[in-house]
Amino acid sequence: MYYYLQHRRYKKMIQHNLTEELELYKSSCNQRKTHSTTRVD
Repeated sequence: MYYYLQHRRYKKMIQHNLTEELELYKSSCNQRKTHSTTRVD
């Protein structure tokens, strides 16, 4: 039961941070395009 509650909280956190993560990902992709392909993460 405790695990289940933790899991739900974790899912909520993921959903909450998803848009932020997506924005970061997009911006990093854009940066990579503009800065050519010299930097590899």
